[in-house]
Amino acid sequence: MDQQTYQRWWALHVRAALGESLNKEERAAYEVGSQQLDQEEVFPGQVEAIRKARAALAALEAENTQLRDRSEKLKAEIAVLEAAF
Repeated sequence: MDQQTYQRWWALHVRAALGESLNKEERAAYEVGSQQLDQEEVFPGQVEAIRKARAALAALEAENTQLRDRSEKLKAEIAVLEAAF
């Protein structure tokens, strides 16, 4: 949210917090702004949780690659053994 939009939202927020009535358009703008601010908010620990999840994903992807390579080698070995049998 840009600064100008935030200032308009803040004025509506103060009015709502003081118990003033907002008209239909003001109420809609206030709700949209509140939702946007909620979506933009970063909570403590969120960045660290994202970093850990990305690291875990990278490790699993690497393990997956290794397992696929091993699977292909075993399939080739099985084909050789079956042909010899």
